[in-house]
Amino acid sequence: LSPDNKTLLCGLRDGQIWAIDVKLGVLRERFTGHTGKICDIAFSPDGQNFASASVDKTIRIWEP
Repeated sequence: LSPDNKTLLCGLRDGQIWAIDVKLGVLRERFTGHTGKICDIAFSPDGQNFASASVDKTIRIWEP
């Protein structure tokens, strides 16, 4: 959950990350790049960026 409680990030088994608008309950954005299941996601303190880790042994920094 983003620091402002507006966006929920969901990591999927296929490596996608979905950004869900909490208030509206709709998919706002989809991120691809990992080739394996997402095991962790963390927002930066300011909520502008996030990092994700996958079983594909990669960590990605996202700057949407």
